Amino acid sequence: MKPSPMAMRPWQRAVYRALRALFEVLCRIVWRMEVDGRDRLPATGPYVIAPVHRSNVDFAVVGAAVPRVVRFMAKDAVWKVRIAGWFVEQMGSFPVNRDQADRAALRRCEESLAQGDPVVYDIRYHPFQTSTSDMALGVSTIYPGKVGDEYHMTKGHFHVRMDQPEIYFCVRGTGFLLMESKEGDFQVAEWRPGTITHIPPQYAHRVVNTGPEPLIWVASYHLAAGHDYEPIIARGFAKIVVEKDGQPVFLPNPRRPNSS
Repeated sequence: MKPSPMAMRPWQRAVYRALRALFEVLCRIVWRMEVDGRDRLPATGPYVIAPVHRSNVDFAVVGAAVPRVVRFMAKDAVWKVRIAGWFVEQMGSFPVNRDQADRAALRRCEESLAQGDPVVYDIRYHPFQTSTSDMALGVSTIYPGKVGDEYHMTKGHFHVRMDQPEIYFCVRGTGFLLMESKEGDFQVAEWRPGTITHIPPQYAHRVVNTGPEPLIWVASYHLAAGHDYEPIIARGFAKIVVEKDGQPVFLPNPRRPNSS
């Protein structure tokens, strides 16, 4: 039986771990990297990491922060530089075409998760800039699973421009969209394929996948909106979504002693 094309050979994993150790030293010296919550990552089994993609060194930081071998979904432009494409592929990465619905990349994600490797997902995003408008369209995917008993979710964010709304359209899967204003108004929208949700200005938002398959949605927003993650990093949302007896349940956020 031929090995799966997504399977990493022992030498590839050994080289990955050596490079990871080197990057961790560099990250701690150069960027003074600190890792909070690494003990919550499962020691075995698949999960998805969804970092904030702010620079081209994000992959090194994520790889250094996570103790296990991580599979990266990377933009296909990397493979246009032959040596770069070959190298990242040897380290377990695989390409995604961000300008279309790349089902082959999604299948590679599912295959990697089935092998028990964590996957870092990449948001497919395209700005539309004209002389009269500046809009962006993004397609995001969260794979099914949990960390402990808490379902996989996005980090969540406010918009930097507090007058900017956003539109989400659920394409596949089931889950919830959590929304919360800075004044504490907490709202939940249940998602199924075809659900369209308007996120009002001044509301933070987070997507949670509570189903057995990938949760895929399309987002549309103004380029000027921006993303502010810091309040969510500091406090989270009023509720967390966990599995109890096979069903999603909303519980008060333990990081907020006064939430109910």
